[in-house]
Amino acid sequence: MASFRRLLWPVKGISGQPGCVRYCSGFKTPVANINGEAMNWTKQKLLSISRTEMVFGYSIIDGNIEWKYEVEPVNGWTLEHLDSFISSGLQVKAKKMAEALQD
Repeated sequence: MASFRRLLWPVKGISGQPGCVRYCSGFKTPVANINGEAMNWTKQKLLSISRTEMVFGYSIIDGNIEWKYEVEPVNGWTLEHLDSFISSGLQVKAKKMAEALQD
C-alpha cells in the first residue's frame, strides 16, 4: 500500500482567517509527479468559519484534480428525472451560497 502524506501551507492571507488561501497536497489518488512522488494538489480559499457549529467553508480555487461523480440508476427514473433532481439540488446550493456572500 502506498504511503499517505499530506502537506498544507499558507499561500496568501492570515492562516485561519476567512480569505486566506492554502496549498494542500498528498491526497490518496495519485495525479501529478512531484519530486518522484505522485500527488494531487489544490489551493483552497477559506470562506467562512463557524466556531459554534464547528464548520469551515472552503472553495477550491486551483488544482490538478478533476472533480466528478457517478450515480447508480434508480428504478423507474429516466435521465430527465435525474437531471431535474440534480439541477434542483444545485439551485438550492447556489441560492444558499449567494445568501451567505451577502451576509
